[in-house]
Amino acid sequence: MKKNILVCLWLMCCYSVAFSQTVTVNLSSTKQVIKGFGGINHPSWYSDLTAAERDLAFGNGTGQLGLTVLRKYVSDNSSEWNLGLATAQRAQALGATVFSTPWNPPAGMFITVNGVKRINPATYSQYADHLNSYVTFMKKNNVDIYAISVQNEPDYAKEWTEWSPQECVNFIKGYASRINCKLMTPESFQYRKNMYDPILNDATALANVAVFGAHLYGTQYADFPYPLFVQKGAGKELWMTEVYTDSKYDANIWSDAYINDSRHALKVAEHIHYALVQGQFQTYVYWPIRRFYALIHDGKSDGQGNTAAAAGSATKRGYCMAQFSKWVRPGYVRVDATANPATNVFVSAYKNNNDVVIVAINKTTSAKTLTFSIPGTQVTSWENYTKTASKNLAKGTNINGSTSFQVTLDAASVTTFVGKASTDAPVVTITAPASDAVYPAPASITINATVTVGTGTISNVQFFNGTTLLGDDASAPYSFTWTNAPAGSYSICAVATSSGGKTGQSCVTVKVNPAQAAYGGTPWPVPGKIEFENYDVGGNGNAYLDNAATNSGSASFRTDEDVDIENCTDVGTGYNIGYATTGEWMEYTVNVATAGKYDLTLRVACNGDGRTLSVSAKDVTIANNVAIPNTAGWQTWQDVKV
Repeated sequence: MKKNILVCLWLMCCYSVAFSQTVTVNLSSTKQVIKGFGGINHPSWYSDLTAAERDLAFGNGTGQLGLTVLRKYVSDNSSEWNLGLATAQRAQALGATVFSTPWNPPAGMFITVNGVKRINPATYSQYADHLNSYVTFMKKNNVDIYAISVQNEPDYAKEWTEWSPQECVNFIKGYASRINCKLMTPESFQYRKNMYDPILNDATALANVAVFGAHLYGTQYADFPYPLFVQKGAGKELWMTEVYTDSKYDANIWSDAYINDSRHALKVAEHIHYALVQGQFQTYVYWPIRRFYALIHDGKSDGQGNTAAAAGSATKRGYCMAQFSKWVRPGYVRVDATANPATNVFVSAYKNNNDVVIVAINKTTSAKTLTFSIPGTQVTSWENYTKTASKNLAKGTNINGSTSFQVTLDAASVTTFVGKASTDAPVVTITAPASDAVYPAPASITINATVTVGTGTISNVQFFNGTTLLGDDASAPYSFTWTNAPAGSYSICAVATSSGGKTGQSCVTVKVNPAQAAYGGTPWPVPGKIEFENYDVGGNGNAYLDNAATNSGSASFRTDEDVDIENCTDVGTGYNIGYATTGEWMEYTVNVATAGKYDLTLRVACNGDGRTLSVSAKDVTIANNVAIPNTAGWQTWQDVKV
């Protein structure tokens, strides 16, 4: 008999990769929609922002920070709801989105267990009404609350209320309808997935929330991706709602001695980059807006010997956020770009119709030259703005270049390139298939596109596989079906031509997987030996799941796949699987010659504690969370018998 064995890897690895210094921006590979950048105003703990500080934070004129999100505290005492109201009103008037978070329920709605405040489940309806009363109060005072959270950091509750994950699910399932705005999940202090997994795995709870909110205190970059959210969170928003990169040192530190230290203001830009690119968050919210370590200085000393800036002045950390917030406005869509073209150089890119914004961070002490390639862009001239030790959003000379240009980034800098497209070029959007869609071979792929144009009319829309014309359509709705597409990866483009001769295009990448089968064509015999790198053919999401669409192992074996294969130094050499992250898996088609019980021996190497691996057959778990020992080296091997 034959069985498919599903192997789920839970190994976490560290690695470094050598990168080129060419940045390719793929405008057709769209990611998350950006909702904005901002901070919290907490006047119950700190005084409210002044009128000048409100405009500095949420205005988008010269020298202003251009924030577009305000987080507001929900006091358990309704008499304090007016605190910070003027800031919320001004922020909204300047175009910001306002959302709110409670720390505690009112008196009588909590109990104390072992010295810790806990929500009383018997008062869930009262608590929901309390939150709704706050939303109503703000509405009457001309502030529309976009979303309200269930609880601030229920998994850290040292000074506020603790909730269990199941209590969160129960409240969301039963009482979300009593609140007249979007409901945000509880906000885990460390983006701990155990707070969110139960919501994603409960259909009713998932339907009742609109926004997943998370904090990133101490969260490692490797833990920013969330495969279960990608799998089940379609239609839900993902917000990073609180973090600071450092709370002990002044926000104006910009010294080469701290270039790799959280004290350096550049750490804010790097952290934003990873939150958007790795975590795919749609917002980034700092704690707080005004403090000596925050976006606007409060004029106080950090007590570490650093000179305090004037109260009410933007800090270097604030200007680092502004390199994003002033130009990556709500509604922009992140697109794929070479994220790390050189060591400690980080790039992300965004588009709005045909306009493009690129943010490049040079977290080194020397200048770096990059070549940008932006195929299909309608931009012909790029404005650029830079933050360095001595420059604050300084405008450079415009760069004349379209699909390719070269720049030299200042040492220790953030530079934002802003490209405005011609207004009479057609704006094309492929509405189907989705970017990175996967089909089984032979595939029938229907391509649908919408087109708008500022002046003139649309003469024709052509559909391409790479440079090969598939077909065209001269009338809306524009569509073409490509039949019998063989296995392979394809860039499908829709190119529209206006009556004035201008063109615009949109592209998506799709993959057609071969039918799943054993690597080499013959199922692996059991009993016998199966090499991990010989997983089934059939592609990512079908025969295996790999969270990163690159082969980080750098081995010259199966380089057309995403699984991370590296050269192995164990006895017999060959290859091994490495760089695995939580939730990744691989499948193997086997031929079990004789029914019975078998020992399973895993050959493993691990330089760390707490790693596990699970094995299943025909979707039934046969070995769950097998502990992988710390072998004290990524190429120090030993056997683990199941």
